[in-house]
Amino acid sequence: MWENINCCLLAAEIVLLIVGVFYLIGKKTVIRTFLYVGLVFLMTLTVYVVPLYYADFTAEKGVEILVGFFTGIGHTVKQFMGESETEKVYSYAEEFPLYSWVFSLSAVMAIVTTGYATVSIFRRRFFNDIARAGRLKKDYCDIFVGCGEKAVSYAKRSKNVVLLVDEATEKESVVALVDDGCVVMRGKLSPKFLKSRWFKKTKRYNIILSGETENLHIDLATVLQCVSAVYKIKNIHFYLEIDERVAEIVQQQIDAKQKADNVSYREYITLFSLNELVARKFVEENPVTKYMPYDFFEKDTSVKADAKIKVLMVGFGARSKELYKKFVINNQLAVWKNGEYHVFPIDYSIYDAAVEQKEWGIDGLRHALEKLGTAEGEYFPMPELPYNTECFQENLYDMDSIGKVCEKLKQERGFTYIIIDTGDVYRNIEISNNFNLLLNNGKNYRIFMYSNFEMFSENEIICYGNTDLLLTHDVIINESLLSLAKTINKEYLKQYLDPEGKLTDDELDAENKKDWRKASYFNMYSNISLATSLRVKLNSLGLDYVKKSGETASQTSLIEESYGTYDERARSYENYFTSSRRNAMLAQEHFRWNAYHLLNGYLPMKKSRIIVRKTGANNDEVKRVIKNNDTKKHSALTTFNGLNCLSEYIANKANELFASKDFSAKDFDYYKNDELLINVAGRFVEDNNYRIEKNNSSLSGGEKN
Repeated sequence: MWENINCCLLAAEIVLLIVGVFYLIGKKTVIRTFLYVGLVFLMTLTVYVVPLYYADFTAEKGVEILVGFFTGIGHTVKQFMGESETEKVYSYAEEFPLYSWVFSLSAVMAIVTTGYATVSIFRRRFFNDIARAGRLKKDYCDIFVGCGEKAVSYAKRSKNVVLLVDEATEKESVVALVDDGCVVMRGKLSPKFLKSRWFKKTKRYNIILSGETENLHIDLATVLQCVSAVYKIKNIHFYLEIDERVAEIVQQQIDAKQKADNVSYREYITLFSLNELVARKFVEENPVTKYMPYDFFEKDTSVKADAKIKVLMVGFGARSKELYKKFVINNQLAVWKNGEYHVFPIDYSIYDAAVEQKEWGIDGLRHALEKLGTAEGEYFPMPELPYNTECFQENLYDMDSIGKVCEKLKQERGFTYIIIDTGDVYRNIEISNNFNLLLNNGKNYRIFMYSNFEMFSENEIICYGNTDLLLTHDVIINESLLSLAKTINKEYLKQYLDPEGKLTDDELDAENKKDWRKASYFNMYSNISLATSLRVKLNSLGLDYVKKSGETASQTSLIEESYGTYDERARSYENYFTSSRRNAMLAQEHFRWNAYHLLNGYLPMKKSRIIVRKTGANNDEVKRVIKNNDTKKHSALTTFNGLNCLSEYIANKANELFASKDFSAKDFDYYKNDELLINVAGRFVEDNNYRIEKNNSSLSGGEKN
């Protein structure tokens, strides 16, 4: 019997050893560590108890179970401390040689487990402290405030991140974060904390606050207080997540505080919104031009008048509203009609039981432009409505309602974007599959389904909106589109500050940095919107940009081949009004600019409000003011040909001021602004490791006319 017990003990130890190996290579947590220590302790106790019971049994003293059990516990505790009780063990091992292997293996496991458990308890804090100190000493470190899902996601998807948790956070939560691979530091965000020895003046620290809207004012007040206290002594920048609907108001609050304190808060505070990032990423990656059939385009890259493009949105929450707004702005296309370029009408259909066309001003803009248009002669030609939108107060959940919509889509010759975001990812899946099934896998549509986690991505169903992919250092801190927006801003400044090219590139960079810091939220995002539209313009030319692999060439020459070199484009002012690739691109950009302003509350300004006066050291230059940002009015909000009416109006006013000069519309050329993005596209591609290639995503394939 005793030999069988020894065999069972040895087998149990081997199993426990194998379990320990899998534990070491698996995910190690505090609970698992103590569980394994407990199992080894029970195993060691059993190994000690057996010889005690055998000695009493052979001496015919009777088996005293409790005494033997507690004696075994004492011996086991000593064993875990490295001290073995060997008297009865030796006697038992002489009787049963197999037991010597059992006891030896048990002793080794007890000592190793004790050592490992001790290290495990202290190593978390030790290694966490070492990692924290190392990351804070690198050239930059991202410090994410909080320990929620967003914080952990950011830490796992970005390099050199430290999570800042409040001192009131439970110890178990901190231990769980460290076990999950995060580096943690305790503290409360405050000027005193940021002035501590942890933050070196020569290093850059990016502090990210991602909270709920109701905490916005608390976070903003804390951030302003911190910037005011440390901006002169530390290189610390703040990234504050907000609701995009209040972004402009928050920016105004920062500007007011900046003016009152004479502190450049804008240089150290960046606002971002996950809904805005989701929408921006979507429209940048998936413009309608990316999938449109090539035969929808004319030779000049405008869209054929008989083409039909439809966007169908199922669900219209806050995220979808932001996506709709950006989609309308980004996808402004041009059509040549009646001898001039017009907005190509894209039809939008919105399905949501809670939405009304009057609710948020879809009809309001149409009515406002119609009213202004009745004031004959007071305005330049009214800009065209940037959308054709119809709202349906119904949910497309069942097969019957979806089937009716699909029947209409089948009858139309065109291309349809179907964007689904009901707020319920499982319902999104169901609706997406139903659309795909009822449209019979046709080739004249694309389905886009919102999902905040990785899922399937079929040919006709594309998932979008995974915020885990957006909440990263590359997107929040080093966004490539932001660099393009700043480059565009520099080109604007070059036109107006240095038309003769006297400033060096470094001097222009300094001016651009200064201008960007004081730019309004509206103007800053105007440039970002322009940068986002680069793919639309390239797609219209039959091109696209993709990330480079290896040492492949950027192939920026393809842009010039499709569009023409800058010298070739420098033609007479009158050529703006002919049908050509250049002019179709200019019209397309002007319509995008119109849409951005109109959807952000701007309206056309009366001619009588335009200011034209003398300026310059010798009063020999013309100063013109064609906008009023306080009242949100802009004279350039007009048709493509209407820009020429604006230029002619200013030229006539200037001639009234300078009798000796003969100004014409070409002296006040507003069309050249619409070409800036194409001019800097090659630089953007090379600076951000992209390459230009011919666009082969078209559903119809073949070559563009």
